[in-house]
Amino acid sequence: MITRAKISKSRRIADAMREEFRTLHAKKGTPTASASEIAEQFEVSVPTAHNAINLLVREGLLYRVRGSGTFFNSHPEDAVLRVGIGDSIIPDLSVGMQKIWNKHIEYALNSFSRFSCEARTFSYPELENMRSNGGLSRNFDALLITHNYLDPATIRTLLESGLPTVIYRGEVEYDIPFSQVCYDVNSGIDEVFHEISLPSSESPVIVVENTPNGNSAKQLYLKHLEKAGFKNEAVTLYEMPYQQHDIICFRLIRVHYKKFKGKFIFAGDDDLASILISALYDEGMIAGRDYRLVSIGNQEEYGYQLPDSDTPLIASVDLPKELMAQEACRLLLQIVRNRSLCRFIVKVPTHFVMRRSASYTTTVRTKGD
Repeated sequence: MITRAKISKSRRIADAMREEFRTLHAKKGTPTASASEIAEQFEVSVPTAHNAINLLVREGLLYRVRGSGTFFNSHPEDAVLRVGIGDSIIPDLSVGMQKIWNKHIEYALNSFSRFSCEARTFSYPELENMRSNGGLSRNFDALLITHNYLDPATIRTLLESGLPTVIYRGEVEYDIPFSQVCYDVNSGIDEVFHEISLPSSESPVIVVENTPNGNSAKQLYLKHLEKAGFKNEAVTLYEMPYQQHDIICFRLIRVHYKKFKGKFIFAGDDDLASILISALYDEGMIAGRDYRLVSIGNQEEYGYQLPDSDTPLIASVDLPKELMAQEACRLLLQIVRNRSLCRFIVKVPTHFVMRRSASYTTTVRTKGD
């Protein structure tokens, strides 16, 4: 999906200014003319001049320092593109999930390296520090930002920077003024319902967290269950906050474990699925024997290992992390090189990986068996 911007007077002024700047070869850090001066030169309003400056900031030809003004950047044709990747490990993640998070960062850095870009990551606290001193515009020419950083303050900071920006790694499409690369989870869940059989006696249970991704998973599961003939009232739904979700999940299973026996469980993500499997195991129930389960993430493919299983266990919708990084890299470079004012939405296809948790077996090998 592409949202097209109307070619405006500001764009025509920016084109003229760009040609003029090419002949100046001004050093980085040289102040530019003010919006008032540009407005007088081109006989336009000051807001129109501001818009033209904004366009050149987005291209990386100019950069702003809050409270100081607008300055020349390196000459675009001569400079190596400096890409800031706003993505980092969340401290309270498990060791296994941190390995998965590292994969996103590793793939993103490798993708930009192949195009001879200078890329480095920065954390959310570093982003907060750069809000007040214009650090984004000084240090980077373009930005790739994880959806996990999105909040009103971040969105405002990204807009003020004027840099070409792509948001990536989300499982939903956000209503934001930036291009996005997100996973098409619907295609993977569609494969789930084509591959598994779900008799009416095997009442479905959905367990998700109260997050944007969790809510999206819930809606997709409910939509496909309805297509399969299950009304919403026939589906048991458990929603929980992300904070302390492991404690809440174990408490839920300890009290209601009988309600999960013989059921088909749809988990919001693999982290939650692994907690469910461990909690049910403590109650003497084994995935693929006493219940069936599917999830989203396919984290076992990327290094995560369940403590009580020697081989991958969770049947899961694969979110291809390397393809996500590659497509996000290509989109950001396309926006920079074409000086595009369009907003692009790229959806990365997903697919279902069948494993033991979703297929009844007579024996299930677990640690200690």
